[in-house]
Amino acid sequence: MHPRATVICVPVLLTALVLGGCSHDGRTLRPAQPNQTQSIVDPTTVAATKAPEPMQVTVNWSSDGTTIDNRYTCDGANQVPEVSWSNLPASTAEVALSVVDPDANGFVHWVVGGLPAVGGSMPGGALPQGAVAGTNGAGKIGWTGPCPPAGSTHHYQLTLYALDDEIGLGGHDGGAATIEEFRAHAIATAVANASYTRAAG
Repeated sequence: MHPRATVICVPVLLTALVLGGCSHDGRTLRPAQPNQTQSIVDPTTVAATKAPEPMQVTVNWSSDGTTIDNRYTCDGANQVPEVSWSNLPASTAEVALSVVDPDANGFVHWVVGGLPAVGGSMPGGALPQGAVAGTNGAGKIGWTGPCPPAGSTHHYQLTLYALDDEIGLGGHDGGAATIEEFRAHAIATAVANASYTRAAG
């Protein structure tokens, strides 16, 4: 037999087999009954993705969690509180913080920029390498403690900012202008609140 005949006959034989297998024999399939239907596809369970923990900030200026201790104020040693933070967003480029008194038109008690984009702390106000403190509302660099009028209570808000860029003090010396730069570049914030009541004169 000529070799090419074998090559040509193979597809013809397969076609015949296929057509024969698909031929109609006169029987009709009945539709499935309701109790006979079943999916052949296994349902896929999607594992829930755990949401990241929110950014956190803590400050040790209060022994009871709400009232600022005397030693951090103008009535005491004007001591700088310790601040620590954690759970920064993955895209954080830099960290900054501010402390303001909303009851005194946003008087700035503390402003710090250039903190590294990792969880950390500032024990006793010691700045990490690269960080810089700005001018506060009293015209001095660094911390100035709560000092409301005698007999009054003021509230204080410490805000930690996770920034989208390395801006330091945002091109300013400190104060409200620097805080506005922090807000403009913030991708996340965390806040700690406390109050201080000054004794009547």
